[in-house]
Amino acid sequence: MKNDFSFSVLGGIGEIGANCYLLELEGEYFLIDCGLAFCENLYPGVFASIPDLDSVKELKSNLKGIIITHGHDDHLGALPYFIDGLDVPIYLSAFASELLKNKLLEMGIKKTDNLKILKGKKLEILIGSKKFVFFKTYHSIPESYGFYVTCESGEVVFTSDFKHFDFSVLPPKPLILFLDATNAEVKEDVTESEVRKTIDKIIKNTKGVFIASTFSSNLDRIKSLINLIVKNGRKLFVTGKSVLSTIDIAKKLQIIKDIEITPWDKINKIPRNEVAIITTGTQGERFSSLKLMSQGIFKGFRLGVGDSVVISSRIIPGNEKNIYTMINKFLSVGVDVYYAEIAKTHCSGHGTAKELKSLLQKIKPAYIIPIHGEMRHLKALKHLAVELGFPPENIIMLEKGYKLQLNRGNFTILKHDNVKRLFLDYHDNSVIAEEVVKERKKLGEEGLIHISMSLKPCVNATFEAIGFRIDRHVEENIIEEIRQYNALANSELISSNLEKFKEIVKNIIRKHYNRKPVVILDVEEK
Repeated sequence: MKNDFSFSVLGGIGEIGANCYLLELEGEYFLIDCGLAFCENLYPGVFASIPDLDSVKELKSNLKGIIITHGHDDHLGALPYFIDGLDVPIYLSAFASELLKNKLLEMGIKKTDNLKILKGKKLEILIGSKKFVFFKTYHSIPESYGFYVTCESGEVVFTSDFKHFDFSVLPPKPLILFLDATNAEVKEDVTESEVRKTIDKIIKNTKGVFIASTFSSNLDRIKSLINLIVKNGRKLFVTGKSVLSTIDIAKKLQIIKDIEITPWDKINKIPRNEVAIITTGTQGERFSSLKLMSQGIFKGFRLGVGDSVVISSRIIPGNEKNIYTMINKFLSVGVDVYYAEIAKTHCSGHGTAKELKSLLQKIKPAYIIPIHGEMRHLKALKHLAVELGFPPENIIMLEKGYKLQLNRGNFTILKHDNVKRLFLDYHDNSVIAEEVVKERKKLGEEGLIHISMSLKPCVNATFEAIGFRIDRHVEENIIEEIRQYNALANSELISSNLEKFKEIVKNIIRKHYNRKPVVILDVEEK
């Protein structure tokens, strides 16, 4: 049955990152964003999770287009892994398009003929049979867009991420407002001007090397850092593939002009008080330039007393341990480190409670749906809206796996427990299923036991335990129980016997060591 409207959450609500939604309008479907979530501490050997889009691929000709609201990885980063299987137009800004092309090039994918570029402050585009109105917002990346579209019951507004924009571009009293909840808890934020003044002062007071790390897509911050470095008469060095790529794109699109980057091989030939570096690695990522610098193993370059590091970003939830470990490494060798918790080195690209209130009061939506954030952010936005007089029942709380449907003026919410995640492998960037990474985690936490067993002329076995130590009396216990079972069972080696042998091993190991290792059993009948 066709819905007047439906909205399925594939990721991005109730979590940070992996923003991906499926919008349905009278039987036509539109994929909104396709992002990843960094999660290297969740499972071993992976660096990010991405949505599973099998259900989207099954829509075939009913999927009319993909809308990418902006170029951040949490909205764009998963798309390269699915683009070959989604043969529909992709609507995105010129900046986001260049970021996507670079990712595709790295993966050896040449398909770019279906990219449709969004231009201007406000524009109308027909996707399928539906007219989408796109409006430009200010966010921490160039050319960020929101949109609105009309369904049978009224207008649907989707802000995506924003710090602020001209609210007059929006229709008054829309049916539904999907609203960025990230900073709903924040009453007041640091300003860009305060960030610039703070970093300028740090550069002036640094007697040695100055290093600034920020998100590679935060081009406004990168431009500001470049201007401050030039103003203070330092030579600019840039390291980190993603930030170099961003600067190249900015040059191509004429967003940055007349920039002189000093080659890295000259860094140890210039007085340290003349050196300034822009790099990535704000989240303490394992192989990032900043992380390697903290370990003293980056391209023959070391930091020490008199040097300063500025981390100009927020801490993404889940990355605290990585970040503080990196900071402590720097501090232990005498490097001064400045970050948002102790200095005004960063301001958010998301609207504060004040901005969100202003938007709600301006357009007065009938229904509000908080998006983009953990449950605490979503709840904070709900409380804020209730304070303004919006009925609590008109603030609809969704999470990953939820589907909101509207038919003949009635909303229903369905919950799908089978919404899956896929993961990206650290070593080869391959896509792997959650079952595989769960096995990795189990191997790391519970260990593995490999048993080579012969049944004839009598039961005997050799044991190899990895990740824990197995005692000889436990080995003998396992052999004896299998011997007793085998004496009573069918003498032929059948799968049910093998499973019983494994069950015996697992039960005994659990009894003695309170662990559940992976069991590999090789049985020889001869």
